[in-house]
Amino acid sequence: MSTTRILDVGIIGGGLITQVEHLPNLLDLPALFNVVGVADPSAKVRAHLGLRFGVASFATAEELFHAKLDAVLIATPDAYHAELAIAAVERGLHVFCEKPLAYAVEDIDKVAAARDRAGKVVQVGTMQRFDPAWRLLADKVEGLGERLRLISVAVNDPDFW
Repeated sequence: MSTTRILDVGIIGGGLITQVEHLPNLLDLPALFNVVGVADPSAKVRAHLGLRFGVASFATAEELFHAKLDAVLIATPDAYHAELAIAAVERGLHVFCEKPLAYAVEDIDKVAAARDRAGKVVQVGTMQRFDPAWRLLADKVEGLGERLRLISVAVNDPDFW
């Protein structure tokens, strides 16, 4: 008989993607995840997250790192992803990072080296990969191959679908 261990997770960044996707999804899976808290520099965002989701909040990633964690989810502005991923694995934490991990290959190499030294998992993901609307769009453009250069979608256009 296998038992699943609940992972203690912290989220760095309390913006839209955290509020709409990651935090509700993690809170909806209490048999797998315990959300320890969310770090965000905005006192207003922290207060909102506490009221709306009942989660603890931290002003900085450093404060969150001092909590009992197994992993962090990084959902900050892109420019901070690599730096925070390195800081997390150096503290013995696994990392799930919103895309992109970094803008420069050299920064990705630094994250990979830190991950290897720490023996931790660093995963880069996007919530759109399994999104039904994304799959529908992928089906619509299948076969366009080299001719396809740009797709622009207005998400508020009810006639699109």
